[in-house]
Amino acid sequence: RRSSDLHPHKKGQHLSANDTMNPQKSVGIIGAPFSKGQPRGGVEGGPKSLRDAGLIPRLEELECKVEDYGDLTFTDVPNDSPFGLVKNPRTVGEANKKLANKVAEVTRSGKTCLTLGGDHSLADRKST
Repeated sequence: RRSSDLHPHKKGQHLSANDTMNPQKSVGIIGAPFSKGQPRGGVEGGPKSLRDAGLIPRLEELECKVEDYGDLTFTDVPNDSPFGLVKNPRTVGEANKKLANKVAEVTRSGKTCLTLGGDHSLADRKST
């Protein structure tokens, strides 16, 4: 099956590659293997799992020009005590800054940025 067959548009209809993306759409991928915003491990393996599952070839099938920027590395802030329900607030803040800077770099180059996470503490970040 083609990846475009997997994205239903309306009941009984499917989108083609031309319906979902403009030809030669540029996409920049950033891996954000981060799990410090929540108590369970494992989510940091998300970027590798998505790549291993064929994400990049699937995007290329949709006529996207893909540039993979690799994975960011994150460091822990020492003595980062919880704040209310927020786990590792300073570590999460530093990770968000690092990710926002990389997203800005990718989007300044004219690419649509696709971030692969990691936990939801990075998903809340918005950058312009």
